Amino acid sequence: MSAILLPELLASISVAVASGAAVDVLKRSASLLQRRKREARMVAESADRVEKLARELQARQAKSDGRDLKEQYLEAVQNLSGSLADTPEAVIRVGNLLLVKTRGEVISRVLTSTEEALLDSHPSIVADTGSALAFLDVRPTN
Repeated sequence: MSAILLPELLASISVAVASGAAVDVLKRSASLLQRRKREARMVAESADRVEKLARELQARQAKSDGRDLKEQYLEAVQNLSGSLADTPEAVIRVGNLLLVKTRGEVISRVLTSTEEALLDSHPSIVADTGSALAFLDVRPTN
């Protein structure tokens, strides 16, 4: 059965080539391929623009959050300092904020991620004001 179909197929291909239909099919395929390439390029350019906008928005948000975060830390330090008024010495760590009160002076610092990791693995560092001040490399002024 396939022996009969093969000659018919070859004959129809020969007719198509002879009539120029194959050339037309190739031209349409090339045109379609060019169109798809243009569309793919446009999609890639759009994706790049969206990614750039996302980065800009993240940067704006980070600046905004940074400003708000500083205000929040300042308020937290002020509140904690006020609550330590009757306490002669104290070490308080809240997240990445470390407060040490000694000799009436409150020292605060926002810890780096490295410092946080060190304190997480060695909590005895902040067990007393002396070791906390040594960790911060700070000497009280009083």
